Amino acid sequence: MSKIIMIIGAALLGAISSHSVSASVNILGNYPPANDYFSSTISAGVGQKGVLFTMPELSYTVDAVTLQLGGYNSSFDTAAIGFYADSEGMPDALVGMLQAPSSDSDTIADFTFTPTSTLTLSANTTYWLMIDTTAGGFDWMAAHIESTPGGEATYLGHYFSNTNGATYGGSSTLNTFQILGTEVAAVPEPAEYAALLGLGTLGFVAWRRRRNA
Repeated sequence: MSKIIMIIGAALLGAISSHSVSASVNILGNYPPANDYFSSTISAGVGQKGVLFTMPELSYTVDAVTLQLGGYNSSFDTAAIGFYADSEGMPDALVGMLQAPSSDSDTIADFTFTPTSTLTLSANTTYWLMIDTTAGGFDWMAAHIESTPGGEATYLGHYFSNTNGATYGGSSTLNTFQILGTEVAAVPEPAEYAALLGLGTLGFVAWRRRRNA
């Protein structure tokens, strides 16, 4: 009887673990860069750039976005990094903004931006990662040996605007970035709940029989 209980317990643990939250993964990115020879200028009221991508058949919460920037000094530059919905190839409604890190140096470095609250990118949905600034300006670095972004999501291109977002054009400069996220735990279907309840009932019955034997 104890073997039956152990088998049922293992089945229950397996069912629960199948819905556990996974570790942080690369949603999309082209890190590490081969070098930092090229760049795109991000300037307040003029130049902004975005990455267009489509999520896989799973939803993820954003953990962090890392960008390689040059000339970024938070005393003068106010980076505005966020995710936006897509509307026919143009950024649309804001999905969520990211908290900008502080910097007191103009050197080229990796900077990590993080959500201020839960930011979920839904399955099979197209989004923009927008790189902008509301004050000052900085360079978003890129390697001269182009590295096409890869990951769980499908990369659709880099797009640049020198009209403060009024229009966007495709860019061959594949600026360096990485989006890290955690898979949203799947919610068990009603049939799975029923199966779990059935296993639990069998375990209880087996325990009672053993106790009364």
